[in-house]
Amino acid sequence: MYSAVTQNLIGGLLQPRASARRMLDLGYGMREVMLLILLGYVIGAIFNILLPMVSGYGGAGLLHLFGLLNWSVMVLVMAWLAWIPPRMFGGKGSWEEALRATAWLSVLMNLIWPLMLIAFRILPEGSLLEAIESGDMLALATIVERLTPGDRTFFQILIYTYFFASFWLFASFVAEVHQFRKTWLVFLTMLGLIFGPFLFLGMAG
Repeated sequence: MYSAVTQNLIGGLLQPRASARRMLDLGYGMREVMLLILLGYVIGAIFNILLPMVSGYGGAGLLHLFGLLNWSVMVLVMAWLAWIPPRMFGGKGSWEEALRATAWLSVLMNLIWPLMLIAFRILPEGSLLEAIESGDMLALATIVERLTPGDRTFFQILIYTYFFASFWLFASFVAEVHQFRKTWLVFLTMLGLIFGPFLFLGMAG
């Protein structure tokens, strides 16, 4: 189990569906699921501790029990999303498979978190923290627009790459858990379900 995790760290990003299958075939239990969730949290927490070194924002306070609890709940929510909605489209995966896959997915998704950290470095110091504390995340759009063209383009590339990679990882794992043949179709369906209502409301408005 543990050697498989190490071997799959890089392979999971390059071939996520094959990585998901290898981990599912191990048939590990709840103890290993909890260890993977903890590993994913620790990776993310380390990057957040390093965040002041990259962009000047705080992050060391994330290493506490409440943060781990929040992370565990988020992984469970992702597991539910990887289990129930795909079954409405003919998926055959079980809750146990979805949970095991999502626990491993949580590790991989935090490996690409540095893309966001680098993007934060481009923003004026303190702007992200100010937006979070004020609850006005839309203000970030104005801040991004004020960046130089080169910085703005680099920021957008990093953000889009992070979200594309995250969605592709999730779609790959969902496709493998439920044995859907085409990962790209799962990917497009996800995008349609998430962004379709917003596009419809925008056109209707």
